[in-house]
Amino acid sequence: MTSLLAHFRRFAAAWVFAAVAGVAVSVFCAVVPVGWGLDEQSHVARAYQVSRGIPLPYVREDGKTLGAAIPQPMEALEAAGFATSNGVDRNAPSWQRADFSNRAEVERLGAVVVRPSDPTVDYDVSNASASSFVPYLPAAVGMRIGAVLDADVGTTMMLAKLFNGLVFVALGAIAVAILAPFRARWLVFVVGLLPETVFQAAYVTADSYTDGIALVFAAAVTRLALDRRPAGALMLAGTLAAGLGMAAAKPTYVVLVLALLAIPGVRLLPAGLAERMPRPALVGKAVAAAMVVLVGVVALVVLKATGNSTTAIAATYQRGADSGAQIEYLLHHPLHVPVVLWRTIEVFGLSWTESLTGNFGYNTVHQVEPFVTLCIVTVVLAAFFAERLRRVVGLVFLAGSVVAGFAVIGALYLTFNAVGDPMAVGVQGRYFIPLLVPFVLGLASLVPARLALRDRHAALLFPALSGVALLASLVLWVSFLY
Repeated sequence: MTSLLAHFRRFAAAWVFAAVAGVAVSVFCAVVPVGWGLDEQSHVARAYQVSRGIPLPYVREDGKTLGAAIPQPMEALEAAGFATSNGVDRNAPSWQRADFSNRAEVERLGAVVVRPSDPTVDYDVSNASASSFVPYLPAAVGMRIGAVLDADVGTTMMLAKLFNGLVFVALGAIAVAILAPFRARWLVFVVGLLPETVFQAAYVTADSYTDGIALVFAAAVTRLALDRRPAGALMLAGTLAAGLGMAAAKPTYVVLVLALLAIPGVRLLPAGLAERMPRPALVGKAVAAAMVVLVGVVALVVLKATGNSTTAIAATYQRGADSGAQIEYLLHHPLHVPVVLWRTIEVFGLSWTESLTGNFGYNTVHQVEPFVTLCIVTVVLAAFFAERLRRVVGLVFLAGSVVAGFAVIGALYLTFNAVGDPMAVGVQGRYFIPLLVPFVLGLASLVPARLALRDRHAALLFPALSGVALLASLVLWVSFLY
């Protein structure tokens, strides 16, 4: 009993995260109707395709866009959610809206049981083709279980959402547990419980897995940077697995493996081995380099497998985008690159900040003040409560996350924008959630100030602030829909 109590105390933050996130994700799964999540339709089609053992989309008849076959009853339910959520008056206040106006239709469509003989719909999944099949496995498992149980469409979709969300909860709890000995665990805790992060885990999307595995990777690298002892084999394997998981999710985020280079090489050696090595620092750096190379190779394989996604997305949105011509233009006009970055940040920077905290669904329910500020303040407090990284480590954390952010902007610029466009459109704040922990941790390491707070007070403060923001988001969402 004593050892069990000690174990619980050591990992109390992780258990609290699992409880709060588990409840929040489950409730959001219940109150977010099918088809209301951003880009959910194409993600559902990808997940269903994966559930049938088909890892990648196929090239459609036009020879450009990518597709997946989805049963007509499932597509009809998703289409109903898309049509209704996009047909609301987004400028009206909550008390004048009841966005979920087709509940009877949704119940009717959701009660249909999918049969093997049902006709399928060729659905354009180009905008969900940049990820491998890995982020869709949780939802695919839920769909497969629904098929085995002969469940109706509504139940099948709920299983898909729950499996997708609970995998995120598990990954987030693991990330907090990795940092159990360190105050930095509270930064991972609050980022994992941002309303936007939780909302993304409540519908079928590749972003929920991506956010979760990014938290694990950031936590693992942070622990290796903070821990004074050599790393154990399990820690090294976990760090490598998280890096590979990020590469399998979205290769754009692989730039974050640069953070591995900030770790003193000797800490990358299993405990006890460092003392027996003639030049442990050199060997440790070789281990780090090998990890970076392996993650990079996986990223290149994923890029090769999804290489036609850029052309497919450009064909879908018909904005005149041509990635090859865009790259050629930028090579001939290199000064246009910083101009595009600056203009993009100038125009969209504020909306990115709001989207990081809460911008929910196609019907665009924004988190309201003072809860936007509350979320930002909570993240900042957690960053300055965390242990201060060595300056060089903090710089690499910061540089790695900033460069990865620029990579996100660049990828969207090549995909969605005509040659020579003045700024990048299509970039959303939620894309930066996987970069948030290393960014604020690196930034805080450069400031000679820390939040003086007792551990027991932190254990009350951060769950309370996160819980209040989540509760406000839930009330806001329900008030707009119901």
